[in-house]
Amino acid sequence: MGILVQREFTVAADHRGEFERQSRLGLWENMRYNGAQMIAYGTWAFGGPGDVVVTNSVYADFDHWTATRPWGYFATSEGHIQETQALRPIFAGRNRLIQ
Repeated sequence: MGILVQREFTVAADHRGEFERQSRLGLWENMRYNGAQMIAYGTWAFGGPGDVVVTNSVYADFDHWTATRPWGYFATSEGHIQETQALRPIFAGRNRLIQ
């Protein structure tokens, strides 16, 4: 059985297109390379401003999720870093778009 992870990000409407672009072309491709899958992306708008972006991603198990963290295997293995180096610049500014 896999692990489903839901994340929420507050992203201003003016930045949402760029946030989605960097996610889709960079971060999610990197995740796919790591064996994880992005399965949902959208916004919440329950009477509020609708600036919360929600993502759902799937990992094989807790060890797999741990390997994808900044301290995990995929971020620290020199071979893996080299293999994914073209993807990282695409989403390098993504965190600056989050409020």
